[in-house]
Amino acid sequence: MSQYHEKDEYTHGPSKEIDFNESMYLNYFDEKSKIGGFLRVGNRPNEGFAEVTNVTYLADGSVLFSFQKSPIEGNSSFEAGGMRFTVIEPFKKLNLSYKGTVFHFKDPEALRNPKEAFTSNPQVDFDIALDVTGFGQIHDNVDRDSTALDDVSYWKEHYEQVIGVQGEIRFQNISCPIRGLGLRDHSWGPRTWQSPRYYRFLSGVFDEQTAFGLMYIATSSGKISKKGFVTMSGRSFDLKDIRIDTEYAGPEKYHRLINLGLTTSERLLKIEGKVMSLLPLRNRKEGKTVRIAEGMTEWTWDGRLGYGLSEYHDHLEAS
Repeated sequence: MSQYHEKDEYTHGPSKEIDFNESMYLNYFDEKSKIGGFLRVGNRPNEGFAEVTNVTYLADGSVLFSFQKSPIEGNSSFEAGGMRFTVIEPFKKLNLSYKGTVFHFKDPEALRNPKEAFTSNPQVDFDIALDVTGFGQIHDNVDRDSTALDDVSYWKEHYEQVIGVQGEIRFQNISCPIRGLGLRDHSWGPRTWQSPRYYRFLSGVFDEQTAFGLMYIATSSGKISKKGFVTMSGRSFDLKDIRIDTEYAGPEKYHRLINLGLTTSERLLKIEGKVMSLLPLRNRKEGKTVRIAEGMTEWTWDGRLGYGLSEYHDHLEAS
């Protein structure tokens, strides 16, 4: 049972840590058009900016991408850099919009060399407007019963919810209607991307009543935190254990195939994932660089297909 209340859908007073972060995030996939993506506003009021990320995976394998550190004052809203999350009715209705520019990467893995990628790919106007509907219960994704996260600065509060989205994307004189399913989250507390040793953030939605979401974090001291949920026929269960077996490809070792073993109090579930398109993002701070590989992923569970994100966070060796 989630401990969160309607007031938690809005922003919170920042704690004193310089790396306090409060973010709204969602991912989605339209099975008909084969278009998916994710968007995020991450407020860092004590540092004076918000991280604003917008990613759209197109059916031809190319990706539209933008990221900016947009100046903000305080932590009063999720609005920065042309992106806005608006809570219409807590846990039930939100609006999301972004208007600005994006880079169009024909080969999204070109971002393994960011400088070259940004200078050799076109930048185009882009806007998106989505009506977001929450389905079912809120899932608490904080490992409160474990000491594993005592030595990692990632979040203190975090919840997730299965969603439906409906709206439109426009770019390069092209208009694409969007109607799909996905996952949203809201988190707040200190967050430093370099703090975990690695993590795996995975989600998949099959229909309004069938989905999973999980976070698997390894700390710098080697402790492991596993937290997540699975929803079957509208009934939700906490995950008691998570096993992730990954097949990597190429010299960069990007994840391509994923085999999940998800254990509830009642059964073991086996889910297979295949990465459809992957965008390798990076974050650098104080001489440490982490790669955050974002894979739009097709999941197979008992013969059914679902879609979602597989986000793999790993430290890169200093070059």
